[in-house]
Parts: sequence; structure tokens; C-alpha cells
Amino acid sequence: MVLALVHDLRLTVVGLAVSKQRRTMGLQSKSFKDDPKLEACLVSDPAHIFRGAAGDHVRKIQDALIKTDGASIDRNELDRKFYGNSTAQAILNFKTNQKRLIRNYKGEFDDIVGVKTIRALDLELAGVTNQPRRTLLCWIRRWRKTLCEQPCVP
Repeated sequence: MVLALVHDLRLTVVGLAVSKQRRTMGLQSKSFKDDPKLEACLVSDPAHIFRGAAGDHVRKIQDALIKTDGASIDRNELDRKFYGNSTAQAILNFKTNQKRLIRNYKGEFDDIVGVKTIRALDLELAGVTNQPRRTLLCWIRRWRKTLCEQPCVP
């Protein structure tokens, strides 16, 4: 019984460390990397990007939406690098895509580019989403040099 509790505690601690590492990891894609406003959006709630925003960071988001989802964004918004209605609709479509389903803290879909949205866009641009993910249990079994029940990624 005690051994099972210690094992569960280790899994929890390792899981927390992994999730903290993911939060502190910077943006990976060439398009988003080193953009201060997008990097801030990744780590800070007040730095979310929403309707009315304008600038190079908005254009990068628009380009990412076009690349990842084939979004249709108004030419005027693209030229002005402006987050308007069509950009907001493209964000909402991106978030409600069946493979993503990105909700806000209330469990609702919105058209705001926040931490989860910028991370998802970044990972898709970087090509990470098509790679298989290792499960925590798989890592632990590998570490303990035992066979994994499901295939592990080398």
C-alpha cells in the first residue's frame, strides 16, 4: 500500500515537472520564435492578443492560420496587420477544429489568442503535432529498463 502511494506521488511530481517545463519552454517555430509580443502571450495572461490589436505579431498569427488551416482572412486586415472580424473568426475556427478543441478557463470557445492557442499554433508551424508523444509511463518504464506495453518513440 505504502509503495503504491510513493509510486503515485513520484508520478505526480514528475508530471508537475513536465508541465512546468512545457510552460517555460519558448516558442519553437521560425515564424514565432523571438517575437517579444508572441513570447509574452505564451507566458502571460495580460499579454493575450485579441480584436483591435495591430502589428507584425498579428500578421504572423494571420499567416500561421492561413498555413495551418487555410483560413480566409480579409485582405484589408492582412494589409493593415490588424486583428479584426475575419481574423477573430479564423482563430475561433482554429480553436474549434475537432483535433484541437481549445477552450478558455470557463470551458468556452473564444476568439482570443492566449497561452493555449499560441502554443498550438506554434507547435503546428514547427511540425511537432504529427510526431508521436511519449507517455509518462513509457518514460518511466524505459528508465527502469523494462518493456513498454505500447510502442515507445526512440
